[in-house]
Amino acid sequence: MIFTGFIVSLLLGAPAGALTRVSVKADAVEARLRAADAALDKADYERARDELAAAEYEMDSKDPRIVRVYERRGAAYLREGRIKEARDAFTRAIASASTRKADGPAVSRAYAGMGLCLLKQDNKEFALKFFKRGLAFAPDEGTRMFLEDHIRELEGGEPEPLR
Repeated sequence: MIFTGFIVSLLLGAPAGALTRVSVKADAVEARLRAADAALDKADYERARDELAAAEYEMDSKDPRIVRVYERRGAAYLREGRIKEARDAFTRAIASASTRKADGPAVSRAYAGMGLCLLKQDNKEFALKFFKRGLAFAPDEGTRMFLEDHIRELEGGEPEPLR
């Protein structure tokens, strides 16, 4: 791998080993993000936030995965009932997605999270707008179903049977 990295570095005009270092750093960020997800699954929100802070520190300033960091941070705060902090994190995720022209499940989940925050603050009108907007960012299947269920409920529709 180092030899191949050296050859590619020469071809691209990068210093020898630069591409290998980027790859290792990317792997470290992914490891931090996976560890944060595992901590969230165990309801260890403090550890999740620590892993997310470490991932953010290790990222390049233009890394689109920052959207995932902010979205996951918002999810941790939301699960703890810390609505203000969750809204701030989801706002940062959405703003970061906008400036980086990001798309995908993390963006969709950020809109879903913001919708939930607004719903918890009894702002159904804006929650509905965020739920609808979340569908535009390539949500994963679970997030899509979640968004559709909340939209249907807020619009007064009948609940869907179990899928």
